Amino acid sequence: DNLTKGVKVKLQDNKITIDFHIIVVYGVSIATVTENLIQSVKYRVEKFTDMTVEKINIYVEGVRIVD
Repeated sequence: DNLTKGVKVKLQDNKITIDFHIIVVYGVSIATVTENLIQSVKYRVEKFTDMTVEKINIYVEGVRIVD
């Protein structure tokens, strides 16, 4: 799997918008996964770049069933 395939970053007026296309594991709380992703990515990107993350969009493309 290509780890960057589901991520798109846009930069406009020194503000960053990030789109994630993800697949979640069946039984995991989608709300928890997305909230953790938003908080973690926003913190790390802003700390690393000194730029504002204006928006993070998360698109759940599917659910994977793991045996």
